[in-house]
Amino acid sequence: MITEDQFATLIKRMEDKTLDFKRDSYDLSNRRKSLSLVKDILAMANTPREDDSYIVLGVKKHVDGRTDLVGVDDHVDDADLQSQFTERVHPIPEFTYEVMSFEGKSFGVIVIPPVRTAPSVPLRDYDQILRRHQVYWRRGSRNDTASPEEIKQIHDWIAGSTDTTVETESVSEDWQLFVESVHGFASSSRLVLITDIPDHQLNIDSEMLGAVDWTFVIDLDPYSDQEGVFRTMRPRLESRKSIHRVVKGDRPTLNFGRGTYWFFARGLAGSDESIESENWRKWRQTYGNEVREQITNLAKASLPAPAIVVALWYSEGMTDYLQSIFDDILAAFGTAVDFVIATPNASEPHLEAVADRTGSTLVQIPLHHICSGVKSLFSNDLDSHSDSVVLPSSSGAPISLEDSDLNWIEEEVELVHLNAGVQMDNERDTGVDFLRGNQITWHELGLRYDVERDIVGRIMKQVQSDLIAERRVCIDLFHAPGAGGTTVARRLIWEMHRSYPCGILSNSKPRETVERLQHIVTLTGLPVLILADGSEVSSGELDELFDYVKAYHLPVVIIQVLRSFKPDGTRPRRARAGRRTYFLDGELSVAECNRFAHILSQAKPPKTAALNRIATSLPRRLHTPFYFCLQAFGEDFTLLDSYVESRVSELTDTQKEILAFLAIAHHYGQKSIPAQSFAEYLGVPQNRKIDLSIALSDRGLDLVVESTKEEWRTVHDLIAQEILKQLLWPSSRNRENWRQNLSNWAVKFARFSRGNNPVPSDVMLEIARRTFVYRGNVELLGTETSATRQFAQLLDDIPVKEGRLETLRALTEEYSEEAHFWAHLGRFYAMEMRRYTDAVECVDRALSLQPDDPVLHHMKGMGLRSHAESLMEQRVGLSDVIDIAELACESFATSREKNPDSEHGFISEVQLISRVLDYAGREYPQGLLGYLKNPTVEPFVQQSLESSEDLLEQVRRNREGGAPSQYELDCRGRLDSLYGRHEDALQVWDSLLNKRDVYSPQIRRQIVRTYLARRARSWDDLSERELTRTAQLLEDNLAEEPSDDRNMRMWIQAIRRVSEPPSIESVIEKVVNWQINAGSIDAIYYLYVLNAVLALEGSTIAGEAAERHVNECRNRARLRRNRTKSFEWVGPGGGLSSLVHHSRLGEWDQSTDFWETIKPLSRVRGRITRIKGSEAGQIGVARGLSAFFVPARGGFALGRSENQAVDFFLGFSYDGLRAWDVKPL
Repeated sequence: MITEDQFATLIKRMEDKTLDFKRDSYDLSNRRKSLSLVKDILAMANTPREDDSYIVLGVKKHVDGRTDLVGVDDHVDDADLQSQFTERVHPIPEFTYEVMSFEGKSFGVIVIPPVRTAPSVPLRDYDQILRRHQVYWRRGSRNDTASPEEIKQIHDWIAGSTDTTVETESVSEDWQLFVESVHGFASSSRLVLITDIPDHQLNIDSEMLGAVDWTFVIDLDPYSDQEGVFRTMRPRLESRKSIHRVVKGDRPTLNFGRGTYWFFARGLAGSDESIESENWRKWRQTYGNEVREQITNLAKASLPAPAIVVALWYSEGMTDYLQSIFDDILAAFGTAVDFVIATPNASEPHLEAVADRTGSTLVQIPLHHICSGVKSLFSNDLDSHSDSVVLPSSSGAPISLEDSDLNWIEEEVELVHLNAGVQMDNERDTGVDFLRGNQITWHELGLRYDVERDIVGRIMKQVQSDLIAERRVCIDLFHAPGAGGTTVARRLIWEMHRSYPCGILSNSKPRETVERLQHIVTLTGLPVLILADGSEVSSGELDELFDYVKAYHLPVVIIQVLRSFKPDGTRPRRARAGRRTYFLDGELSVAECNRFAHILSQAKPPKTAALNRIATSLPRRLHTPFYFCLQAFGEDFTLLDSYVESRVSELTDTQKEILAFLAIAHHYGQKSIPAQSFAEYLGVPQNRKIDLSIALSDRGLDLVVESTKEEWRTVHDLIAQEILKQLLWPSSRNRENWRQNLSNWAVKFARFSRGNNPVPSDVMLEIARRTFVYRGNVELLGTETSATRQFAQLLDDIPVKEGRLETLRALTEEYSEEAHFWAHLGRFYAMEMRRYTDAVECVDRALSLQPDDPVLHHMKGMGLRSHAESLMEQRVGLSDVIDIAELACESFATSREKNPDSEHGFISEVQLISRVLDYAGREYPQGLLGYLKNPTVEPFVQQSLESSEDLLEQVRRNREGGAPSQYELDCRGRLDSLYGRHEDALQVWDSLLNKRDVYSPQIRRQIVRTYLARRARSWDDLSERELTRTAQLLEDNLAEEPSDDRNMRMWIQAIRRVSEPPSIESVIEKVVNWQINAGSIDAIYYLYVLNAVLALEGSTIAGEAAERHVNECRNRARLRRNRTKSFEWVGPGGGLSSLVHHSRLGEWDQSTDFWETIKPLSRVRGRITRIKGSEAGQIGVARGLSAFFVPARGGFALGRSENQAVDFFLGFSYDGLRAWDVKPL
């Protein structure tokens, strides 16, 4: 019998040829698992050795040496084990099953003595697990098939040879030292490779270095991708991860889940950057700052996870390079890093000096030994094949993704493919772990372990309709905290994943994400359904992505899950185009209560009565999914407060602090916290792994859950709230006063989130953002909401504003280089404290850190705007108000310049101007118009009406194809009220036009705008007399202001509607002058549009000109988000009259995905010339011109529809001609 001391020695060992660990016992009722038992014992029995071999059940051994003592609940009978070999194997190997008690748990040990009989082999094939007459043995720590030479060694052993050492299995002490130093390449650390390996040292096994999950590679060989280590490792590495080549100046967004970032630290042959020779001083001058910045960004993206830096140093010299890189890594990671140097000459003095200075482990080992060892270490991974990723397609044929495509896509989008959910997660208690608070798996959704909510059917019907119609829609699913919004959304994804490609957005860089979505659409020919959880992807990022989806005309439906503390605040005042809104209540309906009680009673029959009591008797506020689940699975649960109190009371002060931080992050930030971030609190070095399941007591673990690998949160938002109440107000009396201590704990949390690392962790920074500055899932900066007194929920819960201020000041002290935190402090000073000087100082500090950030310039404008509004409330002089307003407008203008696609920089200024204009006219019976007659009128006021009209016109142009926002409508209404009676306004403008000291072009445009305001801003409703005068006024302006875009744009609108419009050729002449004087993109646009109209009428020369101008326009507009929107269309008639402005077409109809009013348009004929795929094709229009179209919308297909005659509506976008509603002739 094995003794307790022997068992203790066994579990300290790593797996090898005589020892194997299994977390779970063998399930003999499962055929495949029983066959795995047979194979395991055969391999042990056939392996030459002098001592017993062991298979230990109930122990999980990690590659970094850690041991989890899980234990075995139900032991198998030895006779049942022996029976698995009967009639399957000959000869039957000898073994025994022993039960071992250790540290209060029970374990199983299978002991295989070294009996020298004929090799035991299977008698026939079994399920591709066992092969007939195949000899299995142990190769290192895995089972393998013996080669002929190895079978000979087995027979020699059986025959009595005492040499049981197999050459291929020998493991040197150096290799063991290397493996231990890199912690078995533990996944909990960021693995960084530094290499200078010369190509002549690479061998056939060198590709195995790509089997390691390298996070970042610093390569000092400029020719590495041609003949060096990059080329050698790439095939193996690229089969699992997307490789990003990084050269000087690149700043990629680091995403370590699916990506490896390969930095060529001395340049890359064939790139624009020069290659630095082996001159360290010159290299340091050229690349020193670059290397530091790359490593700093690596540290920010890695921390709090520690790094293991492995230097494979196999060329002579260049140790100065290694020392410099190590110094930079130490400066960025601090103590959260281990260094390992592998080299053929560990006694080289320079390398020894580097190792001594940095505390590195120096290992003398040949490169080919490392490559061979890695091959053995990862052999099980290399032999295993995960389920292939297959997506549905428009033809019905399943589409398989290549590894490189899959890795690239899943850097941001986790695909829910056709094989998802097939395999059960062996480390989960299926169905139960979800109901205890863990996220539901696809396997559990397939088995319908979730309890369906009433809202699912309604949303499902809408999602199906949107996908069938190939619409571009964003569904906002708001939910109360803990209501299960993510589970509902995952159910919707699961129900659709067999019919449409589906995915979960894990993170987003919108301009890159849309390329991935486009690839999926092109590959499958189907619309895509995406789930975006607001806790992972912010609303701002999602809005930007949705704008790109619309610009690319991709058929994508996005379900955005958003938590809301206040349901009434989730509904927009006016529905936005392409957006649908649903709300999932935290309280269950009667039907839902009954379903929860029924399903949970099946999982926990003894709790049936208590569950039914909740469903039928308890107050409705307790009718929540969590309350049902806690009743079912919570040990000794009666009431929530006593349940939490009984567990919190057993914790140490450190454990309580950890629990409080988890509660703050979950309740206020909707985030989990990496266990590694608690290293300092637990007194553990930062380069050692933290396991919270050990750090917290068993009772404390009842309140938390490991949400993702090594990240923890409280099991539910209600638990988080109760923890905060009890820890922030320990007295059992008046616990509702807990918020009085919230500011103190918030300051502690800010310090905790920053930590003591030399650089801030991106992960912890995002937790701080979500906790301290986001409201719900929304970043308030850069929007009109920033002008309100709304702040993050945590700040709102702090009862006094001084406490809120202290919290934000602490945040900026901890994150002194984080510009947006300074801006939020400035916003608080302005909106809450009305300390405008302090506000501007804070925002200026933010701008000094990020001078090109449009959001910060907008925030400065909002702070100044708040100041101006405060002055107006105090009834100070107009000139003082204008001084501040002008500064605000300058900030808004800079914001627009840096981000012309955002409407906020336009709207915010119009809101300010309208208030100033109203203030200016407060003492005049005619209001603003009365003030404008004053000879001492302020120039700012005189120009402001026109400025507002220009800004709103740009907003309208930017959102072409979408409904106006409520902000835009409010601004338009305010301006209309400022005009007063239009006849009075026209009289004022005409009188001013006759004055010599007035700048006439501005007044002329204002007369035109007044005509339009009188006709609800519809050019088509202007009378002939008004059109004639408008055209003349604008022609006068063209003469005086040839470079002003506004004159030409309005003139083109006017002259096309007069009874006798000029010829297109004469208009082109004026537009050419406009282009020469202004050089604007609109001039190029109208040159191509007007020439295209002539080409449609038969002009070859015009066709060539149009093609030339459209290419220039497309190039100029490549970075515009609205570049694919068509502002002009082809209508009936000829010449200029055939141009139809999009404003005549009404609103965009989501049901038809086209304009609601098509009567002004006429259909154009053409022929399909090319189909690239279901989402992209070309139609030949006239005289060499072609129009883009989406083949799938009209049922056209590659290989079938080329050269088909068609007709369609033709629009003109900055990106070229676009054909809509294409139909075959």
